[in-house]
Amino acid sequence: MAPAMGTAETSRVAMHDSSRDHSGDESMRSKPRISTAKSAGEVEPVGSLERASNVAFESKALLESLGVLDDLVSRDGLVSHRAALLDYQRSVMRKLATLHGNDIEAVAQRALSGPEWAKRFPGSRSTSDLVLPFRTGVNAFIASMQAGGAKVVVSATLRPPERAWLMYYSWKIGKGEIDADDVPPKAGIDIEWNHGNAAKSRQAAQKMAAAYGIAATPASPHSPSRHITGQAIDMTISWKDALVLKDGNGQSVTITSAPRDGTNLELVKVGAAFGVIKAKFGHDDPHWSTDGH
Repeated sequence: MAPAMGTAETSRVAMHDSSRDHSGDESMRSKPRISTAKSAGEVEPVGSLERASNVAFESKALLESLGVLDDLVSRDGLVSHRAALLDYQRSVMRKLATLHGNDIEAVAQRALSGPEWAKRFPGSRSTSDLVLPFRTGVNAFIASMQAGGAKVVVSATLRPPERAWLMYYSWKIGKGEIDADDVPPKAGIDIEWNHGNAAKSRQAAQKMAAAYGIAATPASPHSPSRHITGQAIDMTISWKDALVLKDGNGQSVTITSAPRDGTNLELVKVGAAFGVIKAKFGHDDPHWSTDGH
């Protein structure tokens, strides 16, 4: 274990990750064990409800250890010991994998959820990644607004399905709408949502959702958003005084009403003339798409 950690912290980890050695307990020696000699994912029969209960208890203890280690790794005062802590964290994951007869390396490589996931599966901010004819309408709409003096900042266009999946479940866990253990697996995403307890799992998910800059409940990955198909754009719009621009029919429009942002109803009408429809659901101010969804 890494040196210079407090006694209480060391005890917490040791208590949860003592590897539960029951070799001195005659009753435990007589119970069937899980064989790691079998192929990945193949486990010998548990044999009894008592053994199943022991496995569940050990799994819970190991997950709690991961939560403790995750907390220690994030502390600024323990930066010099981070490598050792991460190595120890990996050993705990190996034990958890062995306990369930899983592919040890695959489980050990799973990364805990958190804001660093926002750097993976990056999305695009370029309008060139939008599909036609939506792309043409978006470019013309943006050009018209900029010509009138508006500031337009694009934050998202095309979004990989993996990113959409991560955004959705980080939001749901962070809001307490789903438990970390209830998230269905997705091929190609080796993420561990469970940080040892519900509070830490939820906190990590909240930080992750914040890193994505999510403004409203993301579209369900089971009903893909327009971003995945290149039919949506997120952009922040602002201007001062009056905004004079041309709509999709070439007609001049002067907007003097408030608010001076993308939620302005007069601007929403101008966007519609370009085939760029403001979000029809609330609390997602930057969102525009082919049909408002």
